[in-house]
Amino acid sequence: MARGRRIASHARWSGRGVLIGFIIGLVVAVTGGFAAWSLIDDSSTGDRLNAGSQIDARGADSTEELPEDLADALTACSDEIATTQRVVSVAGPGVRHWNEHVQARTDMLAGRITTDKMSSIWKRTRLAGPEDQRRYATVRSGYGGAAKACAPLREVSGEPVAADCVDRAAITDQSVKAADGAMADWQDHLDAMAKFAAGGMTVTTSQELWVKAWRNAPTNINAYNDRVAELDRAPSCDAP
Repeated sequence: MARGRRIASHARWSGRGVLIGFIIGLVVAVTGGFAAWSLIDDSSTGDRLNAGSQIDARGADSTEELPEDLADALTACSDEIATTQRVVSVAGPGVRHWNEHVQARTDMLAGRITTDKMSSIWKRTRLAGPEDQRRYATVRSGYGGAAKACAPLREVSGEPVAADCVDRAAITDQSVKAADGAMADWQDHLDAMAKFAAGGMTVTTSQELWVKAWRNAPTNINAYNDRVAELDRAPSCDAP
């Protein structure tokens, strides 16, 4: 700029012509460069979206934070989902013990294990049963329903995490329902064994109840395992 001023003092109109030409050239260069950058950026954005990049409705470069009420709703939903998943997880050992108990009779009838082995499995799982039920009842008492807690997010649009949370909440609730079914079957059989041991039913009645429970058990056991597998594949719900 200092050099420009010295030239202007000796050749005012010539210097102004050069300066104006320089400015026009600079504007054209910048505008053209910006247009070229825009074209490149538009095409690459499409590629990134097609590749599954996590670009939300606020834009990839936005520093805008979620509204406070939405952030609070996401946190409440995420917290209840965590509680729900805890219920499903704690049911796991009980459902496995019940499955082992049932499978032992199946394996014995098929000749895969001996009667003594079956009895050993029955004793081990029966003794573990009361603790299975106590732990499950403890965590189950704190469950309020994930879908209910996440209901406010159903009306939110433009926030992928809100939709993911609603989907996961529904699946976790279904998983608790399946856990309830399997754990209730296990509790019924534990009660029947205890009643028989105390002389409260005949051998014939006890055997009839057991065979019926054995035949029906796979329905709820398989439902629990299926829901757990579905939960593993479900979208995550991560509060901001």
